[in-house]
Amino acid sequence: MVIPSRRLADSSADLVPDLAAISTGVIDHQGPALVFGADHPYATGFQVTDRQTVAVLTRYGTLAPQPLVYLVR
Repeated sequence: MVIPSRRLADSSADLVPDLAAISTGVIDHQGPALVFGADHPYATGFQVTDRQTVAVLTRYGTLAPQPLVYLVR
């Protein structure tokens, strides 16, 4: 049996942020350094590999690594 209900979300703004979305920034910490951030509550950290990829870490596992490309002019 299907129970009718009102709509749970009216737009994508009402949804949880993308778990794989990573923001980046540059800071000066004894020289230039990249800073990673994520808005999703399950993101607990980041894994950067020597093949220049970055992946989001969660307590449930690591997401697929994505290529890291950063251009500074």
